[in-house]
Amino acid sequence: MRAFGRSCLLLLVSLGLALAARPAAACSCIGGGFGEYEPCEAWGAAGIFAGKVTGVTYVMPDGTETDDQPDTRPDHRVFHFDVIEAFVGVQGKTADVVTGMGDGDCGVDFTVGESYFVYAGGDPGGTLGVSMCGDMSKPLTQAGGDLAFARQVQRGEWTAIYGRVTALAREDLHDYPGGEGMPGVTVRVWGPRGRRFEAVTNEWGYFTVKGRLRGTYTMRAVMPEGFPTPAEQEVEVHPDECAGVEIVVSSLGTIQGRVVDLHGKPVESMAVALMPVDKPHDDYQIETADTDEKGRYLFEKIPAGVYLVAANHKGPGAYGPPYQPTYYPHTGKLTNAARVTLEPAGSVKLEDIRLPPPVRKVSVTGTVRWPDGRPVEGVAVVLALNEWDGMSGDTDAEGRYEVTGYEGLRYWLVADGEWVDAVAHSKPQELVLGEELAIDLVLDHPSDIKTPGEWHRRGSKPLVPLP
Repeated sequence: MRAFGRSCLLLLVSLGLALAARPAAACSCIGGGFGEYEPCEAWGAAGIFAGKVTGVTYVMPDGTETDDQPDTRPDHRVFHFDVIEAFVGVQGKTADVVTGMGDGDCGVDFTVGESYFVYAGGDPGGTLGVSMCGDMSKPLTQAGGDLAFARQVQRGEWTAIYGRVTALAREDLHDYPGGEGMPGVTVRVWGPRGRRFEAVTNEWGYFTVKGRLRGTYTMRAVMPEGFPTPAEQEVEVHPDECAGVEIVVSSLGTIQGRVVDLHGKPVESMAVALMPVDKPHDDYQIETADTDEKGRYLFEKIPAGVYLVAANHKGPGAYGPPYQPTYYPHTGKLTNAARVTLEPAGSVKLEDIRLPPPVRKVSVTGTVRWPDGRPVEGVAVVLALNEWDGMSGDTDAEGRYEVTGYEGLRYWLVADGEWVDAVAHSKPQELVLGEELAIDLVLDHPSDIKTPGEWHRRGSKPLVPLP
């Protein structure tokens, strides 16, 4: 059960006020907006009132104000309201509400001359503001339920249980787990002294039980055929409060297990990959989880399907663990990997993935010189697996270097003269590490060729002048 309350809402609307005063940026709401809601869910706002917009003031970054749309971008806006009916945090016949410009900074647009039911964040009795993040304000013509509830609060008649029945779904591993409200679901509620209620979710999946409620209530959703039955939920209702729950119905499941070394000891901080059996190389369809101190990994909210599981699926890199990819249960070959079937709402616990011996480290040493034989100090020598992953080391005063890679892996070796303000690189050399190697390098190629792929496409270049 996820409990809702006034403190949660107040935090979000207060956050919205802070966001509204920031300069333009891409609007990003933590947790997204609320969408449809029950009025009591919004009752933690710092300012709640019905009012008509009479004007707007534009506040420039230097603090100057103007009532006309300026040519340069303002910092934020202040909408002015004539108060029709005040409920929380508003005194007098007028109210001002701060918001952003609405072009990427999460600002909310109000229309001058129109009337609204406003839920604002900020300090009660102080500056009020709204943001797209969690904003529940609406045109007054659409706020009949809000007005009715607000007036009920003023009469001291309010207590309620509200909630939502949500179906958690995920099409595949590329899809982010998300919930949609389930309409038409009957929710049965029972509480102290044998009191019983029934409610039916609306088109957005919300339900409400209203009345003079006190104490602990239990609720159960009666699901349509084909949906798993969620656990019963309990909620505590206190005087003058709304209490809320979210009943989640999910066909998603879990896959878990352990990674151990050759001797059966747990391996910590090992990346474990979950991949669809038909798309094992699609990075957008691969989900990863790191092992904990006991070697355990856990994949949650996984759609039903057939999967492969692999430890260190990218293999050893510059900073990764020194192990070759190991597919469940104990194989280094993708073709020999066991298939893991997850049923809807299922839970699978796998046997341990036992890693092979760690890959042996191999050193490459040598010197870096200019074409005339002079040693180069402070040049970076890179042993690269690809254009983004590799190890490097700097040369000493005699031009000597040492870099370390893993046995059996294919690398490119290159000296990068840009580190010493030179206009040259050594020619990249392709090698597979086996025994210890000694390779001397010469800075005799232009620095505009920086990757192995460019060397293949363009070939070698003439020598460049010595620095």
